[in-house]
Order: sequence, then structure tokens, then C-alpha cells
Amino acid sequence: MPGNYSVILDNICYIYDNKNNIINRRIPNRMKNPAYLLLILTIGLFFQCKKDSANEEVTPQPEIVIPVDETQILRKLTVPEAESITFDSVGSNFLIKLPAAFSGDEININLSLYDDVKLLDSASIETTNTALKFLYKGSRPLTLFLKKNGLAAPGRYYIYVEAQGDPKIELTSKEISIRQGVSYIPLKIISGLGTLPSRPEMINPVIRLSDRTTNTVFEGTVQNILQNIYFEDITSLINSTSVGLELTFEGASPLNFEGLQVKRGLPGASISNLPFTFVKADTLKLIGGYFDPKSTYTVGLTNDFSQGQKILNLTFQAKENLTADFTTDIPEGSYLATFYENGKEMGKGAFEFSTSKTNTLETIWKGDLNQVFKRNTQPLIFNKSDMFYAKPSLAQYVWGSNLPASSFDIKLLPTLRLASGGNTINIAPEIEVISWAVAGVSYAVGKYKLPENLSSGSYTVTALYANQPESKPYWSKMQVR
Repeated sequence: MPGNYSVILDNICYIYDNKNNIINRRIPNRMKNPAYLLLILTIGLFFQCKKDSANEEVTPQPEIVIPVDETQILRKLTVPEAESITFDSVGSNFLIKLPAAFSGDEININLSLYDDVKLLDSASIETTNTALKFLYKGSRPLTLFLKKNGLAAPGRYYIYVEAQGDPKIELTSKEISIRQGVSYIPLKIISGLGTLPSRPEMINPVIRLSDRTTNTVFEGTVQNILQNIYFEDITSLINSTSVGLELTFEGASPLNFEGLQVKRGLPGASISNLPFTFVKADTLKLIGGYFDPKSTYTVGLTNDFSQGQKILNLTFQAKENLTADFTTDIPEGSYLATFYENGKEMGKGAFEFSTSKTNTLETIWKGDLNQVFKRNTQPLIFNKSDMFYAKPSLAQYVWGSNLPASSFDIKLLPTLRLASGGNTINIAPEIEVISWAVAGVSYAVGKYKLPENLSSGSYTVTALYANQPESKPYWSKMQVR
């Protein structure tokens, strides 16, 4: 490869160093000779093309500086393993291209943030960590949530990872256990596969399970990782002796695996009833599967105010449905419900049992606001000064999306009462609006903050609604550390 080189354009001779910097330019007398001009131009362009080609092949670019804009959130992103990084400011997308020789399972992502910016972790809690490890193979693109002081919503950046070469994937077991909805396929990604998708415009992979005897084909959809695949209903494949799996990725030849055996795995189960409060005349309904009519199904009810489990029998209705009637005496209260098949846990839920349907607390959680769409089944373990949310069992719904807090009546949100021994405090709510775009409505939940001077301990949590008696305690006490 040459050191300095020259290129002649518009009768001017440009002299470059080996870093493509212009170090001199002149108009030589020889330029009056057309033959010489043609010779020099040809030689210069040849060396320039050679140099560009070499740079394109071997020059790593593991770092990218973000153009300064009005938000000033992220300064720089560095990935030591990257061959190149590009940034699309319109979509806030980073595209990380890995070298052909790299096949590691994770990459290191280092962030340089502005002084008043913090990264939010998976629970939407601010963290000072800016060095991330990303298990990228077959995963969804990584989303960074960066909170800047003075901005209401965090900035979002999306990290796509592109591996070079065709995907090389192994099936680690010929036996596949399936359940209703998402099934786990034991795939091991060796190389050639980045995130799914690896680019914003990339087509999703095509996943097919086929009964080779009947030529019946079932197409699935990848969920959060390649191994978790959603199928509509593949019970007909159970105990089939000739099942094939086909994976097709954009721009690559299909990968085929033959001789698979499909078995029914431990089902999943969740409560399908929308109302949170049950009375004795109601029926508890579960969805999930695939349930087996020959198996025994039960639900155990617990809370932090009673000892042991209260057991109800579940009745098989269909491969996706179980039910239970409240035929035994159950004390009023909020319960954690644990579902079992032949004594093995297959899911959890939460509900309240009462003699009448009144306002209460449906779920309490901290972190991601989108957890509002499911009931928290984890014990409440908080720190002083933590921000958290509570959803009332009868939420305020208003038609429309992205509505302001002024569209809701804060008086309909509960004040939370925390009691531990002789120590009792009331925490007033702030309004947090949830936009449920699919249903075309928005509703309000309460946002609360624990006092910084709150004593550590175990607190009973109840709800105070205007013109109503104090609610029954939430099923989990709040442990404050």
C-alpha cells in the first residue's frame, strides 16, 4: 500500500498522506501534456481505489459520537467488539456490525451521557451504570431508556446488532415440550445471527413445524428471543413420530431439523376474569394449557394475614380452560392464587374475595408503568423514597389516547394507608395516565412515593376512598428497607 499519493481533479494535483488528508496541491506545468495527465489520473485513481477497499475491509469503527441536538442526552456509544457503528437520528437507531470472525455470545456497550442524564434499568429505576453487557444472539434489539432532568419522558434509543455470514444454529435436543401459546425450542446459536431483527427494515424469520406424515404445517412467531416461539395450536403434533422444524432468515438458506418428538409440557395458567373482586356466586376461570383431562388441577390461596394455603379444586373444561367454584368458606380478603397440575406449579394470579364488589387495590408495583396490564404476583419489597404505582380495582376509563391528567378526577384514586404496629402514615396519590391504544381508551392509576424518613419494617397496605370504608389489606405486606 503506498504512503503519500496524488489525485488530479479539474487540472489541480492534490497530494494526500496515508490518512486521506490533503498535504499539498499545485498546478504542474506538465498538465499541459494530455498523455501525462491521463497517466497520472489513472495511477492516482488506482491507488485511491486500493486504499478505499483496504479501509472498508479492515478499519474498525467501534465508537460513534452522537451529533449535538437540542435534547443533549447521549454523547457517545462505544462497542469494542464492533467493526462499525452507524446511527440513524430519525429513528434513534444504532446499527452495530460485528466482524466476520466474532462469534461471542455477548457484546459490551459503553455509554457516554450528558451530566444531567441517567440510564433507567429494567424496573425504570435510575442507575449510574453506563457499561452494559448485551446477550444479543437471537434477542430483540436492546432499548435504552435515558432520563434527562427537565424532560417528562425518557429518551429511547434502539440498538440493532448485525452478525456476518449465514446463521449457524444447532438443535440441542430432539424432544420439544410444548404448551399453549409460547413454547421453548432448544436452539443454540453458534454464529451468523445478531438481534431479531438485525436492521429496522429486516423481515422477521419464518419458523415452521411440520408433520411429515400428514404434511400439516404450523407457522410460529418469534417472541423476545429466538427460542421462544408462539404457535396457535399444535396439539395435533403431540406424540407424532415424524416432525420437522424449518428456520428461514432473510437472505439465507433455510435451516432444517428432522426427527423431532413433540411432547406436552407443563401448562401455563392465568386468570381470565376481568373483575378483580369475586363473590361466592362467581366462577374462577383460568386460561392456558394444554390441560390434560387425566391430570389433577388445584389452586392454592395465600396472603400475609393467614397461615397455610386454602385449596380449591379446578375442573377441566377444555384443553385451554379450567374453572373453580367457591364452594368452601373463604375469608374475605385479597389473595395470591397459585395454580398446580399434579402438584407442580404452573402459574400465579391475584384476586379479592368479598361479600360485595367494592373499590379495593388490584395491584401494586414499582418500575415499568406497562406492568399495569398484569397483576403483580411478587411480594412488595421497597426502599425508602421509592416511587411506585397502585391500580384501583375500579379504574377510571376515558375514551381517547394520550389524555392529560386533567381528564381524570384525582378524588377517585385512593390514598394509601401504611400501618406497622403503632406507626401509621397516609400517602396521597398523584395521577399517572395509561394509554390503552388497542382499546382506544386511557385510564388513571395512582403514583406514590415512600417518605425518606419512613421507618424500616413490614407494613399492611390498605386503600382509603372518598365516602367509603377502608379497604381490606392488599395480599402482600410491604417490606420497607
